[in-house]
Formats: sequence, structure tokens, C-alpha cells
Amino acid sequence: MDTGQSALLGRCREEFIAALAAAVAEVGIRSPALIETLRRHAGKTFDDLAGLHTPEEYQKLRGVTASRISLVHPEDMDLTVELINLSHNLADGCERELPRLHLLFMSLLEQDNSVLDQLPVGPDAVCQALRAMCDEGELTGQARLEFPKQVEFPLCLVLRTLYAQLTELLQAAGVAPKSLLRPESESTRSAYASPLGASGGRTGMGYAESGQESLSESRTLDGPLGRLQGTLLRRRGGGGGTGNGGGGYGGSGAQIDPSLLAAILERVLIWLNERQQAAAAEPYGAAGPASNFAELNALLPADNNAALDAISLSFDVLQADPELCAAIKPSLERLRLPLSKLALLDTNVLSDPLHPARLLVDEVLRLGMSLPPDTPPGHPVCQAVETAAHRVQRDFERDLEVFASAGAQLAALNTSRREDLARRCAARLALAESEMRREHSRSRAARAIRALCAGDVPTPIRVFLEQLWVRVLAAIHQHAGEKCQPWFRALATANQLVESVQPKADATARQQLVTSLPGLLAQLRAGLDAIGTPEKLRERAFQSFVDCHTAVIQGRAPASTRLDRLEVATAPRIEPIPDAPGLHVVRLPPEGDDGRAVSDWIPALEPGSWLQLSLPDETAPRRLCVAWYGGAPRMLLAGEPDSDFMIIFPQRWLQLRAADNAASPLQTEGVFERAAEAAIARCY
Repeated sequence: MDTGQSALLGRCREEFIAALAAAVAEVGIRSPALIETLRRHAGKTFDDLAGLHTPEEYQKLRGVTASRISLVHPEDMDLTVELINLSHNLADGCERELPRLHLLFMSLLEQDNSVLDQLPVGPDAVCQALRAMCDEGELTGQARLEFPKQVEFPLCLVLRTLYAQLTELLQAAGVAPKSLLRPESESTRSAYASPLGASGGRTGMGYAESGQESLSESRTLDGPLGRLQGTLLRRRGGGGGTGNGGGGYGGSGAQIDPSLLAAILERVLIWLNERQQAAAAEPYGAAGPASNFAELNALLPADNNAALDAISLSFDVLQADPELCAAIKPSLERLRLPLSKLALLDTNVLSDPLHPARLLVDEVLRLGMSLPPDTPPGHPVCQAVETAAHRVQRDFERDLEVFASAGAQLAALNTSRREDLARRCAARLALAESEMRREHSRSRAARAIRALCAGDVPTPIRVFLEQLWVRVLAAIHQHAGEKCQPWFRALATANQLVESVQPKADATARQQLVTSLPGLLAQLRAGLDAIGTPEKLRERAFQSFVDCHTAVIQGRAPASTRLDRLEVATAPRIEPIPDAPGLHVVRLPPEGDDGRAVSDWIPALEPGSWLQLSLPDETAPRRLCVAWYGGAPRMLLAGEPDSDFMIIFPQRWLQLRAADNAASPLQTEGVFERAAEAAIARCY
């Protein structure tokens, strides 16, 4: 790790320790001894976690770290459960900030694989430091037990601020979030790609930085299209200024009489109009007159030629983009000549994103990106785009109202599609909220089991807890929450099972284990029976404990592996809802949460965001618009605007699909500008 990385880590460490001290001070903890204990253990936990590179190293650390949230002390069970709940609540409260910070730390620490619990400033690290402070001795009895609840609210506020500040600090230092996506093949990449930011972006070839430097240009060279025009103008040897007559005649630097230039421009416009009308007479998809303006190079000033080339190159990128609906492209092509002609009449068309012509192109591209690439030309949206584009190609001479009217019609279509989807999704909110509660219970149970299994737990016990007992916890949580006695008892039973396979040094402890085992197995059996676990599976699980308990009773360490497997893990299920046509629900098994990092574009999804999603049993990806999200962890409801298909899914499942290159963000905004950026990159 170089000096810069070490300095960044040191800064993060200091901010983390200061934030924890400030949070506990908010609830009246000002004892120098307690604060010093908190600061010391917060720093140690940060250092320990920052030195890890894999989840396996983390498991080993948790097995030997005395300051971890441990469930091996039955007398501290109540405090332990409160700290587990606090860790859950902090993770939920900071759900928007944590994923991106986690990815930034993965890059900073050069980690290829990591779980959220490894984050040196994460909720688990916080609770480890708090546990050490609680064990100091000054907090006793009820005050010690109530401390996690008291500190939760101020701690959540402090951590959200801290995480936002650390994210800004790392990004300002040039740290990029760790990419969790597998490399895509060249054949699946878009012809251009958007830069990844906090709101996400399509992955692919990326943009070159060319053209981003200060150009010392006039106002009309603002924006990607304007910069593209400036780039092309410089390549022609023209000057930095723009406007009719700028940059020299024909790009040579020579000037021309203004009246002669006006006459030439008028003849060029007449010629372009003839080509435009000839193209308008062609049916949809027929090849019209080639839009090659090379013959104009000797007639027009360099800046006019650069403007025409900028439009042509941007349209070429759009036509080559495999992500853009193919049925839209012939209609988009109808706008090439009208827009080129307009660029000779109005120098603002390239620099002003709110220009009526630009707004029309944006609406066409917005619709084109919302449709699957193989959508047939007969689709109503494709028909509407063709009608609008053909009318502009046929009617535009010099009146901007033609562009404005067509753009308004397509904007109304876009709004209507979104509103229709919102109405359909609103009718399914009750079911979405029910699934949200189910997912919340599943996540809480999985997190509790992860805390139980954080140390050196023999494999048979770990597998039983992660695959079977987690279902008992999830069922209890869904029915009564985590404040009920059944939840506490189920955690205590699991803790007793973990403690039962810890090595016992003296004969008295081993004899106590022999005495307590029948009662422990009875509690486990009752919990499994309550959720309908098949007897054969239950007994196989109990049989897997035999070797572990035998070893402990004989004074040996239990073996860490076993031969038998519990085949209970299930894949995520996508289930149609019989009384809700078109609606599907994704349900994860309780053991499906492994705490892995989440791509930062996923938490940024909100109503109106688009994504491309491939379902396991379908060959073609779907393009979905998010209509609703809620809960912690988040559930999302998304759908297709032009069909009855809707799907409710957990955020974690979306990450699983993204890891398999089966889900990605879909940028429907700024498509024209990104095409210009790609064209700039091709100029170098």
C-alpha cells in the first residue's frame, strides 16, 4: 500500500473514531475511561478489518477476535441480541450510503471479494467497539442493556453523515468504486457507453476523455455536441469562433463576401430541401438519398461544415448502437436531413439542449431506449415515432414549430406510458408491501445467523443454522417481529447449539453438556416442527451433530468438516400471481443472503429509473421501469409500460442477476449527448 493510500486510510480511521465518540456523547456517555475504551477498540477493529482481503480471512479473524459480538456467553444473551438488532438497524438506516462506500473501500484496500461486515467503518465494526465499551464495567445492569436502543438514533444520523463524507473524500482522492460486473464480450457492448456515476450507467466501452479539456471557445461550443463541432472545426484548421461565416471559407482560412455567402447558403438550403423531400417520399425503411455532405465542403465555411459533420457522426453512432431499438432507427434517420438543414439556419441547435429540435430527438431516443432492440415496427410506439419523424421530414422548411409540435406529441406519449404503468403498479402495492415484510424477515434472520456463525463454528453446525434454523427465525420474525420472546428463545437455542460444540477443558463442563443435550435437541426439534420441516431432513441434521458432540464430550476439538450434505438450499423462485395477471414475485430462500457487496447503481434505483433484466427462463432481456421501492432491505416493483408484465423483487436478487451479467442500468436520458461523446472519442 503506497503512502497516499495509507494517508487516506488514516483519515478514514480518525473520522470513524470521532464519529463514534460524538454519537455516544449525544446520549450522555462522557466518562473518560469509557470514551478511551471506545476509541481504542474502534481503532483496533478498523485496523483489523482493513488488513483483510477475503471473506475467508474475515471468518478467521472473527473466530479469534475477543471484541466481536459474541453469542457464546449465555449470561450476556440479552445485550448480545440488542447489539445484533442495532447492527441490523444501522445497516438498514444507512442502506443508501453503505453500498457505494463499501465498493470504494474494496478498491482502496485492493480487495477482490468482500462482505459488508468487513467494512472497517461498517455497522459490524461499530457494534464491536460498542460491545467493548459495554464490557468495560462502568455500564451495569439495565443501563447496559438499554444502551444500544438509546444510541441507535444519534448513531444512525452520525453514520449517515460520516459515510457521505468518506465517500466524497475517497472519490475526490481518485478512488473508483470496485466493479462487480464480469467483463462483457465485444459483441454485447453498446456503440457508446455512459460514464458510471452515483446514479449508475450502462457498462461498455466507456468514453475517452478527449474533448473534455478547456477549448477557449465561444458560447455555442458548450455541451457534447458543441464540443464535437469544435473538435471537428479544429481538425479542419478553422478558428475557435462559430456562426455563419466563421472559421474561414471552405476551412481554408480565407474569408468570403457576406452577400455571396448568403447566396451560397440559400442555394445549399434549397438543395438540402430537395433531398429531404425526396427522402420523405420513400416508405419506412427504404434507403433514401445518402446524407453525405462532402460536396458542400468547398462551398460552406468551416464552422458550418463542422456542424453538419457533428450531426452526421452522432447519427452514425446512434445507428450503430445495438441497444437502441432497431425499429426506431429508420424513423430516426428521417430526422438527419431536417436537423442538418436547421443547423445551417440556427447555430444554437447544437449547444442548446432545450432547443425544440433537440427535445424532439431526445424524445425519439428516450422511447427507442425503453423498447427492446427487437421490437417489431408495428409496435404502437414505433408507429408513433415514425408518424412524427415523417411529418418533420415532409413539412420542415424553416419553421421550428414543426419540431416543437412533433416533440410535444411524443412527450405526451412518454408521459402516458409512465402514468399507465404507475396506475397498474399502484393497484399492486398491497402485495408489494406484503413481500417487503417477508423479505425484511428473511434478511433479519439471515443477518442474525451470520452473527452467530461469525467465529469458528464447525461445519455441521454452521450448515444447520444457515440452511434450517434461519427458516425458523424468519417465520418467527414475519409473525411477531424481533422483540418477541419466541425470537429471543430461538436465538438463545441457536447460541446454545454453538456453545455446545466449543471445546470443554474440564470434566464438569463436559458432564453438563451431556446433561443438557436432550433438552437442547428437544428445543431444536420443536422449532423445526413449527415450520413443517420433514422428519427425515430433521433427523439427518441431528445426526450430523453426533461427531461434533462426541468429540467435545471426549475432550477433543470437533472436526471442521462432514461428509453428509443437507440438500435444503433452494434457488430464487419467480412465481406468477394467479389472481393478478402479468404480475410475478421473486422469492429468495432465507439462506440466500451472504452479505456480499452490492453494485452501487442498484441502491440508486428509484421510481422512473430504467433497467435491463434477463429472467432465468427467458432468452431476451426485458426493459423495465421502476415504479416503487420500499423496505429495508429494499423491495422493488417494476414493469413494462406496453404490456401487463410487472415484477416484485428484492434488491439482493437484482445484485445476483447483475453479477451474472443479467441485469444492468438502462440510461434513457442523454442518449444524443453520449453519442456525441463517443464521436469525439473516435476523432482521436
